Amino acid sequence: MPDDTRELIDLGRFQILVLAVAVLLTVAGAGLAAWWRQRGAPRGLARGLFIAALGPLIAALWFIYNAIVERLGLDSVAALGFNLGIFLVFGLIAGAIGRALWAPEDGDQA
Repeated sequence: MPDDTRELIDLGRFQILVLAVAVLLTVAGAGLAAWWRQRGAPRGLARGLFIAALGPLIAALWFIYNAIVERLGLDSVAALGFNLGIFLVFGLIAGAIGRALWAPEDGDQA
């Protein structure tokens, strides 16, 4: 009888996936920054650099999450609270910056 309790994806493969997404975001963001700057897009450089910064942020949050879970345990309420707080703070900051960068400028038509 087959073992139906195995994981769909193991931790090592998921970590490779997270790091690949982080690298792709960084490269794509840097490329977009250069392209938008060359085209003279308003706030293009800042927008591209913001996208590029999301890559290392995602990787850092992944490692922070793993360190907390490793220290406190996966089913720990304290680990859930720490992770919730960290992700909430970084999410609010990233959202506020993203909203400011993509908000219509004065004179733009929505």
